[in-house]
Amino acid sequence: MESRRRRSRSQLLKWGCYVLALFVCAALQTTPGLFQLGEAKPLLVLPLCLAVAVFEGEFAGALLGTVGGLLWDCTAGRTVGMDSNQRMQQSKCCALPLGDSPSFKNDQGG
Repeated sequence: MESRRRRSRSQLLKWGCYVLALFVCAALQTTPGLFQLGEAKPLLVLPLCLAVAVFEGEFAGALLGTVGGLLWDCTAGRTVGMDSNQRMQQSKCCALPLGDSPSFKNDQGG
């Protein structure tokens, strides 16, 4: 059985890695000329937030989606806060069909 301190440390490490990956994706996404195909540039922050939402659940995905949207707004030079609400909703809705909601657990007998 894992101690509470070790579990807390592993949670901090995991979320630290998520935030570090978020900053790396934002830096790669906004670097001019990197991974650019014609005028198209890749979106790296959105898939990361959606992947975290799938693996961690709707609340954690919504929080990381909000932070990712704020970071995306800050690096893109737009009005801060416009994108964060959309990313939060996308991350939350991505995790809902996977059974993280109480109604799904009740329907499945769990």
